[in-house]
Amino acid sequence: ARGVVVLLDLHGAPGGQNGKEHSGCAGRAEWHRYSIDNSLAVLRRLMDEVGEHPALWGVELLNEPGDLSSAPREDEMRPLLIEYYEAAYSLVRRRRADVAVVFCVLYWFDLWGWVTQLREPQFHNVFIDLHLYTAFDGLSEATPDETVVQAARTFGCRLLQHARHHPVVVGEWSLAVDEMGLKVSQRFVDTLFASFAAAFGHFFWTLQMDAAADMAEHDHLGGHVKIGQSPQWSLVQALDAVPNRLPDGSASSYRYPDLTRHFGGDPDAPTLAALRSAAASTVPAAAAAG
Repeated sequence: ARGVVVLLDLHGAPGGQNGKEHSGCAGRAEWHRYSIDNSLAVLRRLMDEVGEHPALWGVELLNEPGDLSSAPREDEMRPLLIEYYEAAYSLVRRRRADVAVVFCVLYWFDLWGWVTQLREPQFHNVFIDLHLYTAFDGLSEATPDETVVQAARTFGCRLLQHARHHPVVVGEWSLAVDEMGLKVSQRFVDTLFASFAAAFGHFFWTLQMDAAADMAEHDHLGGHVKIGQSPQWSLVQALDAVPNRLPDGSASSYRYPDLTRHFGGDPDAPTLAALRSAAASTVPAAAAAG
């Protein structure tokens, strides 16, 4: 009723496509060995169930294939990925001729290997998904503020370069500017949104996280960093300006910028507070008490 559309994403493929927790198979990546047919079967089932839904804007064929620090790396998987993407594209098109088909390239140095793939006239309405995080580019709380802002401006250059080959969506971004999430500023956010003008659209990762949960995140060298409570990964908490906490539980100097200027929305839409109130009123008494 409000014009909401959906990008359906195969975020965790059978066997795990990158060895990360969000692929569903932490510590191993075996998709490339035997799971192409299984992934096609999953997509076929999804298209059978929701392929005709008018709210379906697009289908993302696979999230973040490959890894940076261990095999199989994305460039090593590319021949297999091309085979899979072409088969998956045909599968989606058999059900819907009009939806967008999206493929994801995670690492900057792999992007140029894709500029001649999945192009018209054989493939139409195909988008590339880029995930833009400064936190994994080596920024830290010691990084000068101007460098952080320039990083957001650099994202615009990347988007413009690759929009020449495929239309671009930013499938993931967040306020985790550095690994501890301490360096975000209003200038960074405003510059980032100016960069997003070169993309078809963008998605904040993620809608809402458990504010009490500690989060162990991958750093830019493939290790794990304990970054404590991480509301900078949660859009709802960002809009609410929930303060960040350091791993020892103490408050940090982190302050949220004003995101509402970029998320104006429908003036008649319910507020977050109203949505939470409505959700709470539907919780059974026993569940609320327990």
